[in-house]
Amino acid sequence: MSIHAHQVLKAFAGKQDSLESLLKAISDQFGHDALFHNCCGNEMSAEQLLTFLQKKGKLIETQTGLFTVNHQTCDHSDGYHCDHE
Repeated sequence: MSIHAHQVLKAFAGKQDSLESLLKAISDQFGHDALFHNCCGNEMSAEQLLTFLQKKGKLIETQTGLFTVNHQTCDHSDGYHCDHE
């Protein structure tokens, strides 16, 4: 079963930690072999998902680590379509 990226964003909203700690927390909560998807891609590892979220500005890196912004989930009412990078 694939887990939607929004579930990750909601689970870790406001959490500020290192990338390694965030990956461990995702693994602990969703399972080591969990796969993730979003409106733009399927079957992503946790590492691939975090990279995608960083590119989309939903996971922002600071000097103290990383944090998620829950309210920045996608909204397709504006006609947004994925740009497959």
